[in-house]
Amino acid sequence: MNLKIRQLEDNIVYLLNSSEVDMEVKRLILTDVLSMVEKQANKLILQESQLSEPITEMGEMKDAEST
Repeated sequence: MNLKIRQLEDNIVYLLNSSEVDMEVKRLILTDVLSMVEKQANKLILQESQLSEPITEMGEMKDAEST
């Protein structure tokens, strides 16, 4: 899996470097791609959390004793 991750990163860098568009355009494209990836990742995490046990509120631990 680590090799696949490294290859993906190298492919993205290669594509960016071989493109003739301005650096600002590359930045905007990467920003848009990051936004799309974050939305999809959040969607998948939400689906996973709905399949698992309920999440406790921030700062609370299940079966924890207060001091």
